[in-house]
Amino acid sequence: QRFVPDPFSTHAGARLYKTGDLARWLPSGTLEILGRLDQQVKLRGFRIELGEIEAVLTQHPAVAEVAVLLRDEPNTDKHLLAYLVARPGQSLEPDLLRRYLHERLPAYMIPNSYALLDALPWLPSGKLDRKALLALKPDRCTTEEATFIAPKSLIHQQLVQIWEDLLEIETETEARPIGISDNFFYLGGHSLLAARLVDRIEQVFGKSIALSTLFSGPTIERLAEALEQQERADERTPIFPIQVKSPRSRKSPLFFLHGDWGGGAFYCFTLARALGTDQPFYALAPYRFDGLRTLPTFEEVAAAHIAAIRAVQPAGPYLLGGFCNGGLLAYEMARQLTAVGERVDFLALINPSPPIQFEKMRIIRKYVQKLLRHSEGQQAQHFLSGRHAFRHIYRTLNPSGARVEDFDTLLDLDPRLKAMFPPVEALHNDYVGVFSWLVSRYTTGIYPGKIAFYWASEEPLMEKAWQPVIAAKDNRDIERCIVPGTHMTCVTNHIQDLAACLSASLQRVQEEAVIHDHVKVAVKVAR
Repeated sequence: QRFVPDPFSTHAGARLYKTGDLARWLPSGTLEILGRLDQQVKLRGFRIELGEIEAVLTQHPAVAEVAVLLRDEPNTDKHLLAYLVARPGQSLEPDLLRRYLHERLPAYMIPNSYALLDALPWLPSGKLDRKALLALKPDRCTTEEATFIAPKSLIHQQLVQIWEDLLEIETETEARPIGISDNFFYLGGHSLLAARLVDRIEQVFGKSIALSTLFSGPTIERLAEALEQQERADERTPIFPIQVKSPRSRKSPLFFLHGDWGGGAFYCFTLARALGTDQPFYALAPYRFDGLRTLPTFEEVAAAHIAAIRAVQPAGPYLLGGFCNGGLLAYEMARQLTAVGERVDFLALINPSPPIQFEKMRIIRKYVQKLLRHSEGQQAQHFLSGRHAFRHIYRTLNPSGARVEDFDTLLDLDPRLKAMFPPVEALHNDYVGVFSWLVSRYTTGIYPGKIAFYWASEEPLMEKAWQPVIAAKDNRDIERCIVPGTHMTCVTNHIQDLAACLSASLQRVQEEAVIHDHVKVAVKVAR
């Protein structure tokens, strides 16, 4: 791997040794060593070669020497710091350097701090002394105030796509991606584009944003907060249009319960793109239980999601899908829709939660209810409180355990859950806990239609949990697709494999639906 073909030799099989140093050949014939190419760091999810940044900065006419390091100091976020030495008679302006780098590098590779030095520390070997550099405290250091912050939710990502379209920014080719703290007007927005932005937001989200809201907070983060405040006021079953139906498309929309209670589910965009731009795609977020005095049943939650999709599509045929907890809810929604005579053409379940859970807890619950005569609400509170206290104990004993790896996400949703015994209102924000309680009281029936299952190859036990349902159905009504990875990596690392399977299944279903409709019309004409 290190011995590469020698392009300068006339002998067959001649090799050069690749040292990993970054260098340039000067017109005088001198080989100038600039640093190392293997100084790779990871920052905000991006892998960065520090040598690439140094190479670009070295090409600036005012820069004599440069070194870029990743600083990780107490009470500050990780950030890139560029140490610079100016050429004689030249001055270095950090703002001008940032603009210079923005033209040549992606935003995540641009240092947000710049330190001006008289000289860099060097080792006797002629290489940079990075340890000595880290110990330096330069007198002149400037820090960029606004750093890139990646989208954190579906609303963020949808707003980014709207901004890219209006501002004519292409993520694949532009040096700087749009962050949620970027200012719309600093990126090239103006009053006419602001009016178009407000109009597009209303088209996509079905909610109006005042121009004054945009001018008072012209960032994606602030706009998302305004939209979420409206949603909290009037919706318990948020629905997000990932790809809206175009006038030329005859396809029914796919309603997908993404199951990500933490507010992410970016994989929905990959799935939507893989299905084609003419395939309408709506993502249904998990049900919101906050502010409720009594919890609904599992069936009532499914019915609420049905009401949400009927606001978009009043009648069938329906296309449904779901991942994890969203898969089990999609199953119950399909059952309810067919029970009232609606047509469900497609039901896709991706690693769905088990249909029958907590059998022992059901027996205990019935016994306790009979003995203590506790109401459903009291039983729910005892269950949620006990479960949360157990997680606190487990977190203390095994802080890196799989059962508490999502605990920080939970605290982001409601900081009150940091207490071992928080108020019941806070416990209702623990979606997984509430979902577990509702499922423990849910009796799974048999859905009469076809089901397409997508299972993670590394977790075969998930499929076994659904055998009672699968065994009760005709084999011709079951489609089975194995996707590489685990329960979570199949929608992250292996999302393209999942998207290919889902796309093929949906295409077959839509072709069958066209034939079905043609036959139906032919029968009517014959009559």
